[in-house]
Amino acid sequence: MINHINFNTDGTRFVCLVRNFPTASAAHWKTAIVTAKHDGTELFLLSDYSYASHYHWRDPEHLVIYSRGAEGSDAGNQLYVLKDRTHEVEPVDTGFFLKDGHCSYSPDRRLLLYDSYPDEDSYRHLYLYDLERKQGVTLGSLYSYPEVQGDYRCDLHPRWNRAGTAFSLDSTHEGRRQMYVVDVRGIFPGAGGERKA
Repeated sequence: MINHINFNTDGTRFVCLVRNFPTASAAHWKTAIVTAKHDGTELFLLSDYSYASHYHWRDPEHLVIYSRGAEGSDAGNQLYVLKDRTHEVEPVDTGFFLKDGHCSYSPDRRLLLYDSYPDEDSYRHLYLYDLERKQGVTLGSLYSYPEVQGDYRCDLHPRWNRAGTAFSLDSTHEGRRQMYVVDVRGIFPGAGGERKA
């Protein structure tokens, strides 16, 4: 099955996840990461059938993805930057991005927004990471009702505004599904405005 199709930042290529759903007894499906030119030609197998999940394009040639990386990668499941049409792979921060989550770059590509699936206490966590300083903060932990699962679950899915000053998220922590807006100005120096030296 092909899913999670998304164009790069200049629309010249796209990436998709090709998933093989195994039998019910298998622990997890296997995922290949495939990129192609905008017209479907020049296919490239970025990572063979392994583990791969949420991603976001940084620029026309690089994407960040929570995965097993690529051939030769030994850090295990991590948030990696992969270079298209190569097997170059680099972990973002092996001590910070410990679990799968939805990731997205701020418009200036300086900050990385990240969330998590519920932990054992049913809390979803929201993170903001400064890529220049290699420093992350936990913005909050939101309760996720454990009975709301499957297709009805409510992932946080944080997403930036165009100015990079705020983001929105979905949550049910107040007892019903709602959308929230979070202002990030002041969390890191220069966030959402002019950079500081």
